[in-house]
Order: sequence, then C-alpha cells, then structure tokens
Amino acid sequence: MTAHLKSEERGALSGPSKPMTIEKEKFIPSVGIIAALVSPELESFWSALESQGWTRKKVSPKLRDASIDQWTKRTGDTDAIIHTGVIGEKGQATAAVETIAFLERCQPTNVILCGIAGSLNRTKYPKREVVVGSSVHWKFQDKIEDNGGHCEDGSPCFKYRPGGRNTNYLDADLSKRLERRIGELFKPSEMQRGYSVHYDAIFSWDYVASGDQVTKRILSQGHNVACVEMEAGGFLYSLHRYAKISGRRNIKGFVVRGISDYAELKDNNSTDRYAASGNAAWVSVRLAQDMFDPNGLDLMSMS
Repeated sequence: MTAHLKSEERGALSGPSKPMTIEKEKFIPSVGIIAALVSPELESFWSALESQGWTRKKVSPKLRDASIDQWTKRTGDTDAIIHTGVIGEKGQATAAVETIAFLERCQPTNVILCGIAGSLNRTKYPKREVVVGSSVHWKFQDKIEDNGGHCEDGSPCFKYRPGGRNTNYLDADLSKRLERRIGELFKPSEMQRGYSVHYDAIFSWDYVASGDQVTKRILSQGHNVACVEMEAGGFLYSLHRYAKISGRRNIKGFVVRGISDYAELKDNNSTDRYAASGNAAWVSVRLAQDMFDPNGLDLMSMS
C-alpha cells in the first residue's frame, strides 16, 4: 500500500524549508595588464613591474594554468594588485580569445592592453615614443580582395570592403581626467627615460605591411590617428562582451602602445622594438598604479 501525502503533510515531516541563497561573488580590486608582446620583449615587461616596486606572488592553479601572474605593492593604505597575462601571437582573433580568458580568470577591476605599434606620423610620433589611446578606430576584416596591383615593395596590395567601427571606449569625463593625468605623470621636463607619452587615437586592423603604402592608405581614409597595431579591436570587443555578460558594466579598458615601426625590416629594428615595448610596459605599470591613488586616477571604486 502506497501512502499519498498532501504537500503540507510532506512539509511537516521534512521540517520548515530554507530559502535558497546564492552567494554573490566577491571581486578583489585589481588592475589587469595584458601584454601583446613576444619573447624577449617580455623581459622588459617584467622588469617594468620590478623596477617600480611590484613583487610577484604565488597564484592559484586556476591562474597558473592560464599563465597569469599576480603582483602586489603597498600603495598608501592599500595593498594594490596587478594581474598580468600575455597575448603571444599577433592578430585580433587571438587578442579576443586571450582577453576573454584573462578577464574570466582574474576578474580585474580595469584592464590595460600593452604592446608596440607603427607610427602614422613619424615626425610627431618617432620610434620609442608611447601612445595612450584616446579612442580606437577598428577596421575589421569583412573581406580582402586582391586589386590586381602591387605595392612599391613588390608585395600584393589588398583593399578592405567597407566595414569598421570607431570605439570611443572612455566616456568624456574619464577621457579628460586621463589626458590631464598623463600630462602630470609624464611631464617632458621630468621624464628621465628619453621618450614622451602622448594621448591620441589608435588605428587597429588585421595585418601589417611594410613601407609607406599602408600609412598612405590609412590616412587617405580620413582617420586622424597616431599609430597602427593589430590587437586593440579584438581586445575591446571582448571587453565589451565580458562587461555585458558578467554585468560588470563599469570595467574600463585602456590601450598603451610603444612606437617601433615593427614592419620596417632594418638592422636596428630589434633594438627599437625592445625599447618601445619596454617604454610601453613602464607607462602601463605607472598608469595601473595611479588607478589605486585617491589623488590620481582613483578608478578602483568605480567598478
């Protein structure tokens, strides 16, 4: 014989039900720096952290398996934290994948993309200078068509079908604060490192070609930009998706590039690359530290 109990009788036997509670995940304020660099350029990246007083700490298996490091430094009354990761291959697709993996693993409050770029105005932005992006013009690859011609260096010339976006990824107020703070932190009269730091727009697309042909093509499209690189579009796209999916709408992304004219195949190319990557790394770490400063950018309470 099977007993059939009413719902209230079953409740009486099992005791009062407890409301289900879901613990909200606690985010520890930190700044992430993703380096779009390759070895041995990365040596200057680690050196930039160590030279500014940051100490590498032991990380959890979750971070270690993703090659993410954690660095700490006492800043005022705060134990500041920086997480670092690496994009070891060029291109928007790799940048997008590595960015979303980095964000999901260490969940930084804000994140910086650091790397090198080619100048689009070599008089204003010579080699080894650093550009902090005020916006990113991303020309994404809808389709490449061979136009049947050849560039001055003999390589095929390609053209992009219309497509792209202009990403003003910082709101007007933060953009003004960042520009002002860059002027305060990196005053030419006080910079002892032999380069200047600029706040200007960056062009991002899917391939690098040598010679002036690329420069002419980009500038002919009416983009008033400082330099060209290959990862910022994918980085910002993933950041936008992560913010939407995770609900962390206030997370901010920044792009820092050292000018190296990477595509120029000249004898001193390696020297310029290493110097440019080191300068970009140093500026990125300094900006990250300033985000913890109540008298600086003070961004850690905004997310």
